[in-house]
Amino acid sequence: MDISSLHLFVVPHFHYDVAYLRTYEEYLPVCFENLREALAIMEKDSDYCFLIEQVILLEEFEKRCPQDWERLEYFARQGRIEVACGMWVMPDMNIPDGESSIRQALFGKRWVKQHLGLDVKTAWIADCWGHHGQIPQIMRHCGFRYYAFARGMREVFKTEFLWRGIDGSELLCHWLSQGYGAIRFPSEAEIVHKEEQQIAEVSQENLEQILLRFEPYLTGKSVLLGNGGDFARPQRSAPHIVKQWRKKGLNVRFAKTTDFFAALEEQRSQLPIYEGELNPLLQGTYASRIRLKQTNRRLEKKLEALERLSAVLAEGYDEVLPDKLERLWKKVLRNQFHDVIAGTMVDAAFDEAMQLYHQAEKDIDRLIQDQLARLSSSLPSDQGILVFNPSGFARREIISVPGEKASGVVEVLDEAGNILPSQPDRIAGTSGRVLVEVEVPPLSWRSYQVRSGTGGISAPAISVSEEPLRIENAFYRISFAPSGVIASVVDKTSGTEFVDPQRPWWGDLVYHNDYGDLYLYDKSPLNGGGLASFCASEQKRGVYDPSPDPLVVGGPLCQHQNQNRMEVVENGPLRTTVKVSGDLRFWQNRIEFVQWISIYQNRRRIDFRTEIMPRGKHYRLNVAFPTNIRDGRIRHEIPFGLQVRDEREYAAQNWIDYSDDQKGVCLLNKGLPGNAVCRGVLTLSLFRSVAMEYKGPTAKAFEEGVPHCFEYSVLPFVNGQPYRPWQEGEVLNMPLLLLSTQGTGSARRPVSQPAGLAEGSYLVMEPENVVLSGLYRSGAGVVIRFYEAKGVSTLARVRFPLEIKACWEADALENVGKELQVQNGQVSFELKPFEIKSFVVEPVRKEE
Repeated sequence: MDISSLHLFVVPHFHYDVAYLRTYEEYLPVCFENLREALAIMEKDSDYCFLIEQVILLEEFEKRCPQDWERLEYFARQGRIEVACGMWVMPDMNIPDGESSIRQALFGKRWVKQHLGLDVKTAWIADCWGHHGQIPQIMRHCGFRYYAFARGMREVFKTEFLWRGIDGSELLCHWLSQGYGAIRFPSEAEIVHKEEQQIAEVSQENLEQILLRFEPYLTGKSVLLGNGGDFARPQRSAPHIVKQWRKKGLNVRFAKTTDFFAALEEQRSQLPIYEGELNPLLQGTYASRIRLKQTNRRLEKKLEALERLSAVLAEGYDEVLPDKLERLWKKVLRNQFHDVIAGTMVDAAFDEAMQLYHQAEKDIDRLIQDQLARLSSSLPSDQGILVFNPSGFARREIISVPGEKASGVVEVLDEAGNILPSQPDRIAGTSGRVLVEVEVPPLSWRSYQVRSGTGGISAPAISVSEEPLRIENAFYRISFAPSGVIASVVDKTSGTEFVDPQRPWWGDLVYHNDYGDLYLYDKSPLNGGGLASFCASEQKRGVYDPSPDPLVVGGPLCQHQNQNRMEVVENGPLRTTVKVSGDLRFWQNRIEFVQWISIYQNRRRIDFRTEIMPRGKHYRLNVAFPTNIRDGRIRHEIPFGLQVRDEREYAAQNWIDYSDDQKGVCLLNKGLPGNAVCRGVLTLSLFRSVAMEYKGPTAKAFEEGVPHCFEYSVLPFVNGQPYRPWQEGEVLNMPLLLLSTQGTGSARRPVSQPAGLAEGSYLVMEPENVVLSGLYRSGAGVVIRFYEAKGVSTLARVRFPLEIKACWEADALENVGKELQVQNGQVSFELKPFEIKSFVVEPVRKEE
């Protein structure tokens, strides 16, 4: 290999784990020392430059090390400090939702611009595993030009390429095929490794041995050599060795990633194009320490709902609320660091993350109630219920409201005084509550009155027959097996059956022994530095597959094989709920479970709530829905769109579906990312009892004796029926916001209804595949973000009942561009398939 013809770009850095084998606070002193060492090297050598990844570390360095910060600012002004990825933290790229991905960049890049004057161009995603197909557009919308990553590539591909996303956006990418620490110079204290000795000898032949590992993947003559690693201390020997290499005729220099990518731009037209995604790998992380994923999704949606609510309440707006929201967002974003949300950290770091979530959720809930209280003048009395719809579409659904009265019987009335159908809520933990069906326009509110009465209007209950249990609503005839699984679901209009008659086990809980670690199923430990951990997994796994080794017990233990207890605990005009209880046992391992299966009169969705008490170690739990569909199409929701996928397990957002030319089944989840379809069976990963004790104290990851609750739903559909899975996923994950003043005697603080909202909505958007993603106040304007959800070109129409002065297109960082023409309060714009568009709107102020 003739290395003299190569252009070598050495990028000094260190990878910073927000929390992993130590806690957040325990890691900071190590990072501060590394930054001081880098600054010291820069002071001695004018060629040396340094990359800093995550903005949360920069903020801490500025606050806690002010004198050192002045030195860092100086080198940043000189152009010798690069910030990349420039996000608040380096997040997992699959599990957080689309708005979280944008906020990572918005808060991170804005901070860097304000405090260092730098414009972050490279998304340096060095250590994250897996990258979905909408990332090129998201990165471009956030102002990134380049993308560098280590994990997720197909091994046969090249290190430099153009990545084309699902909307057609292209992003110039570099695969760190040898990891982010490809070269390490010896420290001054000692030479520890053989490779360090070879580098110290400044031998061209020895450097060639390092570069030979790159040769199979190169597309040109430019080579990026990451000089760092996890908390790797910058090496003072590096400048001397690089100078010696240059004296030997090598084209090598210290560089920023933007220098390397600028060289690639010259050959852009010759680079290969990669289409699709860089997934999946390390699928065991999808269900390890599952409470982190569930809490993340719940808090994301609460924050987004709170932003929408506060944007709608224009009058009397709390000017400090954006700062409060940003602080809360940053708590959630911190826990989206890839090792944290994946659950691959020690127990102390896990406890720290859950405590941070707890604090954030408490503050978010209080702010939601404060904002709803501003609407309380709409309530008819101190017996009122106010309901706000945070979605961009109208919602008709059943909610649970406080319903205790002295008489023991209540009625619920709408604003016109009509008594609504209602029934007692009998699901565990909801004593003294009433179910009622409400209809609320998009981004608006309605109020209801709860009073003593006869218990609601007379309405027929859902049809239920026993032995075997059969339930019939307006859409389906549903039959249960004695074990409590669903044995048949038939569409009443077409007569279509959805359940596989050979495996009639919908909702089946499936136990597997699992001797993997927090990263991997079935085996451990992970070789995190090996090439296999950099490349996407090709393994397919069926939930009912037997063990491949006849010498061990590895196959499934299933709920449908047991005689469980089943009873109908609710049956009224709104819904029927079946309670199934039992356990799954393997020697000393025992998982007690209770399932609540709810079937609604006027809703196609079938809801499951599964509570478990896990005991024992080394196993995992899935839920399965065997269908009679064969060789169908598999689609997973990803941030701002959907991805057609194969039968491997992937991280999905709120739903997946599986369909053929006649019918399909949609599986929805609340914070349960591990989704798959294999041989006609839809599966959802609920829980893992595993650890990585070889790395540190992780016994809490076995979750012994810790109760868990999982919520998911299925929606069978026949082609031609109304079907909007993106809306169903939002309904499940972003509940209507409720305020109750029953018995509080609290004074109501009036708020004027914004002009134009008499018809009921803050925004009206058409057609149905134009999805509202973000709506929040920023400065004097309102930021609104949409995306196209179906994958079809669309003329979008958005009507503002509020009077607005102007509307501009913008990027995700709120930099405005072209002004749109507003006619009669409406703007129109084209959306390409899966395109994301952001706008900044300036409303007319009341005094104007």
